[in-house]
Amino acid sequence: ETNEVEIGSEPAISVSPTPSETQLAEPSESPSPTESVSETPIPLSPVEFRAYALGDLADMRKDVADAKKRINDGGFARLLGNVLELTFNVGQLQSITPSEDIAEEWNSKLAKLEAAVDKFSEGVGENSVSATRSDLDEILAAISTLEKFVKTVD
Repeated sequence: ETNEVEIGSEPAISVSPTPSETQLAEPSESPSPTESVSETPIPLSPVEFRAYALGDLADMRKDVADAKKRINDGGFARLLGNVLELTFNVGQLQSITPSEDIAEEWNSKLAKLEAAVDKFSEGVGENSVSATRSDLDEILAAISTLEKFVKTVD
């Protein structure tokens, strides 16, 4: 379908509607009976686990330091950006699949970090500066706990 549009004294322009995503989508293929789809993620080796976890925790430390700087500089809009970064970091850590023997302890410690990030996120803009700093210190404490744990994994 084409529509002609006249703009001022310019000649008519033909405009074709953009195809929708459903028009462009390929038919979905279902796996053949011989293909197996893994529902459970494969646990990382201890070396991979340490590398990923410590890398993500180091990123979080930088984000907390940046958030503290924003508080000191009075950069509220940037502080909101730090909230998003910290939340993203928690998601990264949640995507790491530890081996079964450490999963329960990892998930327990990770839940404490997530709770600290949530508390900080909910309080930004509502809490006093000192309360916000305290929330960031709680995040750092949870990061330290996770780092210590991860370093014991072998």
